[in-house]
Amino acid sequence: MTISRISKTLFFSALIFCGFTYQNLSAQATQSLTFLLNGPSAAHLGMNETTTSTPVNGLDVYVNPGLLTEFDQRLANVNYTLWIGETYVSSASFVYPRERDAFSVAVMSNNTGEIEAYDQPGEPSGTFNYDYLAISGAYAYNFNYFSLGASASYLNEQTINQSASGYGVNVGAYTDFLNQKIRTGVSMNNLGEMNDLFEQPSELPWHIRGGFSADIVSLNAPGFNSLPLKFIVAADVIHQLDELDDNREVVLSNNSVLTNLTVSLGDVINLSGGYRFDDSARSWSAGLQVNQRDFTFDFAFIPFESGFSNAYSIGASYGF
Repeated sequence: MTISRISKTLFFSALIFCGFTYQNLSAQATQSLTFLLNGPSAAHLGMNETTTSTPVNGLDVYVNPGLLTEFDQRLANVNYTLWIGETYVSSASFVYPRERDAFSVAVMSNNTGEIEAYDQPGEPSGTFNYDYLAISGAYAYNFNYFSLGASASYLNEQTINQSASGYGVNVGAYTDFLNQKIRTGVSMNNLGEMNDLFEQPSELPWHIRGGFSADIVSLNAPGFNSLPLKFIVAADVIHQLDELDDNREVVLSNNSVLTNLTVSLGDVINLSGGYRFDDSARSWSAGLQVNQRDFTFDFAFIPFESGFSNAYSIGASYGF
C-alpha cells in the first residue's frame, strides 16, 4: 500500500470516529428542520442522493463540502422541488473554484404550504405554515491526497408569529483512486443548535454519511456517432442521530443505504435510477440530466408509497 493510500485511509477513519464521538456527546431529542436531510437539488435527487462522493453543484455544501475543489469552472445553479404534502423547496448556489481551493455560497428555503389548525372539533379555526431557511457559505482545500471542506449555515424557522434562528456546520472529505475512476467521500452534517421555538429548541437532523461511486463500464454506443457509453454505480450509507423518548430510551435509530446506477451517453444525456433501503415511504427514484455546452438541465421523479403523492424536482446550472 502506497503512502498516499495509507494517508487517505487514516484520515477517513479519523473523520468517521469523530462523527460517532460527536453523536455520543450530543443532546438527543426530536428532530426538526428535516428538509436538510433531503437532496438539495434536482441533480442530487435524480441520483437518489448517492452524492457523498460525486461533485454535483454548489449545493454540495449541504451534502459534502469537500467536493467543492473538484469543479473546473464557476458554476451557478437554481432548483425548484414540489415535495409531498404541498411542500415546496427552492434552492440556489454558486461555486467559485481556484487552483487548490474553492468557495461556495448557497441558499435553500422550505415552505410547507397551508396546514389547517383546530382549537375544537369541527371546522378548522384557520391555517398556518412552517417556513424554513438556510443560508450557507463553504470553503474547501485540496491537500493532494484528499480534499477537505467545511460549511457554516444560518438557519431560521418560522410559524404562527413565532420564529427561531440557529446555526449548522457541515464538514466533509473526498478522494479518488485509479485516475478518478473510483471516488469516495465522507461527511458529518448539521452539527449545531437552534434557539427556542415555543419555549423549546428544535434539534437539527444530525447525521454522518459515507459513500463511493465508480465507473464500471465504458464503451462506444452504436448509432450515436460513436459517443462513449458509460455506466456508473454509486452507494451511500447514512446514519442518523437516534431519537429518545422522555425516559431516554431509543425510539428511532434510522440507517439508510442508498444505491444508484447512471447510464451516461457521451456526458450529454445521463439517465439515473436508484433504490434506497430504509423505513421511509420512498424506495425508488429516477433522474434525467441533459448537458448542452455550458448549460445543464436536471429533472428528478420520486414516487412515494402508502398513499402519499409523488415528488418532482427541476434544476438548471450554468458554468462559466
